[in-house]
Amino acid sequence: SHVEHEANLDDYWNMPKAIQNYDEAMKYIHEFRRKEIYYRSKHDIAIYGEVNPHIRLHCKAFKAEFPEAKMFHMVRDARDVIRSIMSKETLGPKDPFTSLIKPPPADPYHDKWPRMSRFERNCWEWQYDNRFMRENVPHVVRFEEMMSDYDYFKEKLLDFLNIEISQETWLSYVKKPRNITHKHRLEHWKDWDRNKMTALEQICGDEMAQYGYSL
Repeated sequence: SHVEHEANLDDYWNMPKAIQNYDEAMKYIHEFRRKEIYYRSKHDIAIYGEVNPHIRLHCKAFKAEFPEAKMFHMVRDARDVIRSIMSKETLGPKDPFTSLIKPPPADPYHDKWPRMSRFERNCWEWQYDNRFMRENVPHVVRFEEMMSDYDYFKEKLLDFLNIEISQETWLSYVKKPRNITHKHRLEHWKDWDRNKMTALEQICGDEMAQYGYSL
């Protein structure tokens, strides 16, 4: 088996195209990414996998191109996600994708986008991306339970993928998580002001409820 994490830089620049046009997403997977996976996999393995947030909006195209593949949608509470990404440059003035990412024409936030704050835009991206994945990848895994309950982790991931990871190994990773935000620029969401909570509820509330997150 061979598993990649954020395997290809081209994924970064093709994600904004996928927001606007499914045909562009399908073209990218069919004409480039399928071949790239083949060469990257070295041809002699039984299982190839990717953990890659930058192809999340290509999930529908991947399903069409690889109908036998197993995909899962990992979701995390919008409040924790948005707090984390607000501590980075995502959709900020230094983010090269800020000028490229925007709601598609039929989206209810398309006309509002120029007047939306960075916080509101990150809320929009969380709900848009998760809704798209939920509609196209039915197997949903909640991040919080995966990190706190081995039985849940085994049922939702190990059994689904037909792989084995011991409880001891799982626990060792849970105790020392990687890729965490060490310093937040935004206070904990319990201390967010009414404007932030109202924006979160209006933009993300319905999608959060789909996964059992209550405001």
